[in-house]
Amino acid sequence: MAQATVDGPHGLDNKAAVETVENDIAPEKEWGVIVQGAKEATDLEHSQGILEAVRLQWKGVAWASFFSLSIAMYGYDNALINNFYGYPAFQKAYGVPVSKGYQIPAKWQTGLSQASIVGIILGASFNGFFSSRFGYKRVMLVGLVLMAGFVAIPFSAHNLPTLLVGEIFCGMVWGTFASIGPAYSSECLPISLRGFLTSGVNIMQIIGQLIAIGVLDGLVNLDSQWSYRIPFAIQWIWPVPLFVGCLFAPESPWYLVRRGRLQDAEHSIRRLSSKNDTKVKEHLAMIIHTVNYEEEIRTGSSYLACFRGSNLRRTEICCLSFAGQVFNGIFMMNPGTYFWEQAGLSANNSYKVSVAATAIGLLATFIGSVLIAHLGRRNLYLWGMIFMTVVNILIGILATVHANEGTKWGQVALTILWVFCYDISVGPAAYATSSEVSAVSLRVQSVALAKVAHQLFDIIGAVLEPYMINPTAWGWAGKTAYFWGGTSLLVTAWAFFRYPETFKRSYEELDILFEKGIPAREFRKYKVDAYDVDGQPVQERAVH
Repeated sequence: MAQATVDGPHGLDNKAAVETVENDIAPEKEWGVIVQGAKEATDLEHSQGILEAVRLQWKGVAWASFFSLSIAMYGYDNALINNFYGYPAFQKAYGVPVSKGYQIPAKWQTGLSQASIVGIILGASFNGFFSSRFGYKRVMLVGLVLMAGFVAIPFSAHNLPTLLVGEIFCGMVWGTFASIGPAYSSECLPISLRGFLTSGVNIMQIIGQLIAIGVLDGLVNLDSQWSYRIPFAIQWIWPVPLFVGCLFAPESPWYLVRRGRLQDAEHSIRRLSSKNDTKVKEHLAMIIHTVNYEEEIRTGSSYLACFRGSNLRRTEICCLSFAGQVFNGIFMMNPGTYFWEQAGLSANNSYKVSVAATAIGLLATFIGSVLIAHLGRRNLYLWGMIFMTVVNILIGILATVHANEGTKWGQVALTILWVFCYDISVGPAAYATSSEVSAVSLRVQSVALAKVAHQLFDIIGAVLEPYMINPTAWGWAGKTAYFWGGTSLLVTAWAFFRYPETFKRSYEELDILFEKGIPAREFRKYKVDAYDVDGQPVQERAVH
């Protein structure tokens, strides 16, 4: 670690030239100051309530929220494409004639849904390298410029192949945004706010979906190409204001410490804190101490390091936590308008119900983000999966019995209930856990891998769902819910044994818990003191 000199009893003077933070260890006297400052900062974060943390870190909250705004673009287009399948003007322009109008063929529904997923996988993978090398801010700026150019492809597309290419290119940028948002938030906020803001990524996604559904509902009766081109054009609204704001954003202090730029890291912490926060140097010491500990246990900072030692388990949790966001049936519920049309609703009623369902989902996401800061991640995730498993089976039962107005609206009601449950539990919990559970030195790589895994799961869902529900393919309609009920049960079983509680844990405490191989069900009970008088980690069992 780079040497630091003492400035006052608990201060750090970072004016000395710094080359790296990972290699040397500071002299004993100065390292003792770092340990003491780190302990004070950790104790403060553990004792802080949410309101106190917001008072001291309101700038960090604002910047984390700002970076997450880019994810609204991903949520917007995701809802756009999936709901276009049941959109009259889009069906007429790109579909094939069937007995009742036009349909987008199942293979093209699959292809279009997969196109952005392929792009997101590429973008997230590249982001793991670029963000760790150049920082979140620079990568975000480049991504916004590319986004403004790539939107022109789907906007001007006159056939499905061109639209597919546009979705791939746009998806590459969305993959970058989807990786940067939660990683940046997790590194700019104290423990008590981490879950709220990282799960806020889901809020931004829902906001994007709500905007898309509202736009589509307003244009559904417009019988021209502008019915579907205007929704694409609206995506040009976001890049310019986000680019201007990003120019003034502070870089993550964790990234700066990892790059050996301690003075810049301290400046960044000050920009993320209010003037009332007097523990800036202690906060910096905590970051230095954690980065040093991860270097001592040879965490590494490459993609390969994510699959070595205790990092393999952490990567598993990062990635499979998103399995619950796909194998719970979201591909049946997310393009809700198309599902409801197959259940018997008109296109007009389907879009009105979809607007209501998305608004309810947004409300649920806000509630879930608050609950996650009080109840933790594991409880929300587990109980959410259990409830959605039951709802899926009930939808399947209603689709099996003789169809009438009651069963039709019963399926609609259950899907809305499913959306509420998802957005209050698995939606926010998966984002929070995947952003917290990795080692700090592997944060951007782990979040990128989690996003890649998420998209690979999406490919499975995107391939299967159109065939299961489309009347030109397997034609299961509502009975598709039986399949998703079974996969939901499998994810629930995995979560019970493998999904840990990261609630109220500092990053160094999580390092220790994973290094010791503590079972997931014991994470919340296990007592960890990351500092003793010599600055070495100490662990002991809690009294039961």
